[in-house]
Amino acid sequence: ILMAKKVDGVYDDDPRKNPNAHLYHHLSYMEVLKNELHVMDSTAASLCKDNHIPLVVFNILKPGNMLRAVMGEDIGTYLGGEDND
Repeated sequence: ILMAKKVDGVYDDDPRKNPNAHLYHHLSYMEVLKNELHVMDSTAASLCKDNHIPLVVFNILKPGNMLRAVMGEDIGTYLGGEDND
């Protein structure tokens, strides 16, 4: 699934308010749920986790990013993979 946002991916804080916010390049759904990262609601994150659905969060406002995302380039934040739970 591709999730287009107005920011470059998933951060540990709001990058528009905190210039020191950390951009995650890869996250498991368990990390999203445990750290209460506001990527999506917890039900959607749980469904994606349980069904092994990968998701890429990327900045739609950057020219060319939609094509990069569709082509599988490493942009934004990738959610999925092993959760170690």
